[in-house]
Amino acid sequence: MPRDEREAIPERHQLWWRVVAVAALAMAGASLAISLSERGGHGDLRTSSLSIIGSSGQTVATLAAESSGPVLRMHSEEAKADLLLGAFPGTLGLALVDGKNPRVHLALGENGFPALSLSDREGQTRLLAGLDDDAAGESPFLQLRDASGRVRIFARVTDEPRLLLRDEAGKPVFDVPAGAGDEHAGEGRKR
Repeated sequence: MPRDEREAIPERHQLWWRVVAVAALAMAGASLAISLSERGGHGDLRTSSLSIIGSSGQTVATLAAESSGPVLRMHSEEAKADLLLGAFPGTLGLALVDGKNPRVHLALGENGFPALSLSDREGQTRLLAGLDDDAAGESPFLQLRDASGRVRIFARVTDEPRLLLRDEAGKPVFDVPAGAGDEHAGEGRKR
């Protein structure tokens, strides 16, 4: 092979490598441009969901944009439970979920008043405590419910406190002051 042909081969390889290098740089630049455009341009990363994976490969936490707002879900495989923190329909709060049902829910309702509810394994609210709006201002109340969801014990502290106990049929057996009208003493609002 003549010397000119041998020298021409490396020049062709050099040209080929230059073309490959330019193409690689162009692709890297395009990828960077796409990445920066998805970030919003101000150093913030934008995504609708972010998951954290544990050492076993299972998702242990998720931060997601739900229809009601952001929700952080942390999962404990050992406890077989989740902790949810975020915006839920009509409330902002924290919930402890046993796999299928919220068991503890601490919330700030759309009316601005806080409430704590405890539910049984079937998801039925059994205890509800909170602050609510009435003529006296923000008044604390407590509801204890049976397995069917009926309020069996109701208490409210206002200028005129109220205590109501009901039997299994829902008939008042103790009511002080007697017959005082209170919207939360009956079946009440579900929280």
